[in-house]
Amino acid sequence: MARKRIEMSIQKDVLHHKGLGKNKSEIARVLGINRETVSRYWDGSPEEIIQEPEWVALLNWDYITDQIEHDVPRKILYEELSLENKLPDYSNFCRQVNHHLERRAPDPKITMKIFRQPGHSVEVDYSGDSLEIINPATGEITKVELFVGALTYSSYFYAEFTYSQKLEDFIESHTRMFEYFGGVPEFVVPDNCLTAVTKAEKHDVKLNESYRDVCKHYQVIVDPARVRRPQDKPVVEKSIDIIQKDFFPRVRNRTFTSLYEINQVLREYLVERMKVVMKERGKSRLELYLEEKTLLRPLPEYTYEICHFKTAKVHPNCHIQHLKNFYSVPCHLVGQEVQVKHNQKLLHIYHKTDLVWTHSVCKGQGHYITVEAHYPEKKMVDTNFHLNVCRIKSEKIGENMKILYKRLVDEPKHPLKNLAKIQGILALAESFSVEALENAVGIALEHERVTYAYIKQCTKNYRPDEEVSEAMVPRRQLEFVCLQGGRK
Repeated sequence: MARKRIEMSIQKDVLHHKGLGKNKSEIARVLGINRETVSRYWDGSPEEIIQEPEWVALLNWDYITDQIEHDVPRKILYEELSLENKLPDYSNFCRQVNHHLERRAPDPKITMKIFRQPGHSVEVDYSGDSLEIINPATGEITKVELFVGALTYSSYFYAEFTYSQKLEDFIESHTRMFEYFGGVPEFVVPDNCLTAVTKAEKHDVKLNESYRDVCKHYQVIVDPARVRRPQDKPVVEKSIDIIQKDFFPRVRNRTFTSLYEINQVLREYLVERMKVVMKERGKSRLELYLEEKTLLRPLPEYTYEICHFKTAKVHPNCHIQHLKNFYSVPCHLVGQEVQVKHNQKLLHIYHKTDLVWTHSVCKGQGHYITVEAHYPEKKMVDTNFHLNVCRIKSEKIGENMKILYKRLVDEPKHPLKNLAKIQGILALAESFSVEALENAVGIALEHERVTYAYIKQCTKNYRPDEEVSEAMVPRRQLEFVCLQGGRK
């Protein structure tokens, strides 16, 4: 039977204790080895013991290490190297491989316990796994996503299922989470997902405007985790792991028919789970949460309603377009870009960082929401460049177009109000002939239907008059005419 190889540190200890004047029996008792092992190294030196065999120096250990890191089996490496080198048995080869790998191993990571402050932060993330709900009427199966938010001090966590990880679901999950906690911490730590972060740079991140707005409403600071760094949000990662390993197996044989049903079951599970005592802390999450809740900031007076953001250019008629309707903006912003913050009820217009105006969102299409004060003074209208250009084009097209232009400009409403309509009608001359447009405008004036859609349809249906000569009129031959009763 082969002798078991002694550790290098013990070999050194044998010589160390020998230098202290101890005999072999004492050394064997102190080191926990037998006297034969002590005798084997009694007359040696550390340098002699550590000395490697000659064949070890002949091998290219950089190549061997690289191949092992690329999952090449050691047995295959041993067979290939044996063709060019005289190697000992396979076990001795593996021992030297392990020795070299240990020397190349990186230094162990140093970790430090982070002491969390109550009410300091909440970590949020989505689970990689999902459950399914089935529509009992159609049999359609829909996958639902798991959202989890955990307070970092108490580890008290909130969870719910949503239909997707899109921005609307992501933000609404935040509002329900804050209401569930009954307060707001100082920081929120989301994953580095596109719903929260639109651009991640080395030192700075660019947040999604809608996500920034909801955090501004709740007065919470966003501190996104680094890309592919789950250690930046360990509490929520642990919470997700609990749900995956404890809740998912409990409901694996259940069939859910609605999002409300599955969330109700999950909520009941959370109530009981929060009461379980954590061994490492000696308290339950619920007990720690009750301590932390007093340090959370109070919720705002009203629940946040999700808003979207976009940029829009102010038209020459002092309006911006939103969902095919038009909203007025002060005239000094004509030609400039403004930022629009909107939801289903209100539309807020910002220029740089200043709120310019707020409009109620109009239903339908083609409507103008106008504040008369947004228009310029009369003397500025008379010299308006766009109106003058339209006037010159109207005179070139014909008398009907000239009358229509004057009628739209001289309406009791502000002249700039119809500027977009005039420009659209004049633009028809680029697709149709001037005669067709002039004729269509004449018909519109006659029937009192001076709308862009009606004029465009009349222009499209226009057919020029053609002279019909007598020779072009077809004649019937009498012999082919059949009279009632036949010929006599």
